Amino acid sequence: MGVPPVECIVIEDSSNGVMAGKSAEMKVIGFTAGSNCPEDHEETLLADGADVIVDSYEQLESEIHRLSR
Repeated sequence: MGVPPVECIVIEDSSNGVMAGKSAEMKVIGFTAGSNCPEDHEETLLADGADVIVDSYEQLESEIHRLSR
């Protein structure tokens, strides 16, 4: 897509996705609003390298704007 990885933001709810985004040197938002996410999923995604965790679409929008600066 012609965009350097360091300028990308990944939104992920899976451990593998978080680790892949971090391996590619991208910013990663761990998303825990899905019904598929267990109660302790926030801790898992943070341990996998997520830069920040969001648990709602409203919070997601504000974090995208914050990380885009």
